[in-house]
Amino acid sequence: MRLLLIHQNFPGQFRQLVPFLLDQGHDLIGIGSHQRPIPTPIRLLRYAEPAPEELVGQGGVRLWDEALKRARQVALLCADLAKEGWQPDRILAHSGWGETLALRDVWPDVPVVLWPELWISPEHGGHGPDPYLPASNFEHQLDQLGRNSLTRLAMHQASAWVLPTQYQAEGFPADLRCDPRMQVVHEGIDTAMAHPDPNVQFEVRGIPMNRSNPTITFVNRNLERLRGFDTLMRALPAIQAAHPTVRVLIVGDSGAGYRGEAGLRQLLLEELAGRLDLDRIHFLGRIPYPTL
Repeated sequence: MRLLLIHQNFPGQFRQLVPFLLDQGHDLIGIGSHQRPIPTPIRLLRYAEPAPEELVGQGGVRLWDEALKRARQVALLCADLAKEGWQPDRILAHSGWGETLALRDVWPDVPVVLWPELWISPEHGGHGPDPYLPASNFEHQLDQLGRNSLTRLAMHQASAWVLPTQYQAEGFPADLRCDPRMQVVHEGIDTAMAHPDPNVQFEVRGIPMNRSNPTITFVNRNLERLRGFDTLMRALPAIQAAHPTVRVLIVGDSGAGYRGEAGLRQLLLEELAGRLDLDRIHFLGRIPYPTL
């Protein structure tokens, strides 16, 4: 079977799925927008991400402008594949960036299996009852309306929707939860790679570490409030005081993330200045998956 996999941060959720599908003998092509070199055994087509200065409007309007520009780029790549005589039997895609919105204009009869991932609420946008977070207002609600309406349109065009957990599925509106197209399918864990190792040894900043070292790990793509980075940092003074030998390994970039708030790491280090033992906190940035 010919399968087209689309994710702006390819392979994204398809990291474990790609080798499995290859082992089953399927013909795979991927589409993404990031330009990082990644080892992948399949043909990967890349498109240029819309430049920030090219986008119009604010909030939800800006999001839709970016989504339509991405949709156009992906559709052009698909049209090139069609000219080559390559047509997928199924398309597997993440809906979050609008990349699927023009696929019907190229292949109107090809079923699309969508990964919609999340229905956005105020808390996902960095607003809510937490005293450290600003209260949601009308502008934030309009932003969520823009993103969720984008998700709804992509889902309307798709043949099936895959959510990895019941928690995520239950966040969607009732009419979508009741639709038979919604399926909860756990993404699985590669236990050949991710499993306890009683003899593990590694080195951080020249410091040898093994299972005798009390260790806290925190892993994000970006160090942001949505993923709890601020909660971790504000907890560390008490944790370090109670555990004088514990080390903290933090993986993740200092990019803007989903809330568009770059530089949170520096802001929190300034807020907590003098209260942290930085010799026992290790910011590792983004590291290769096998190392992770």
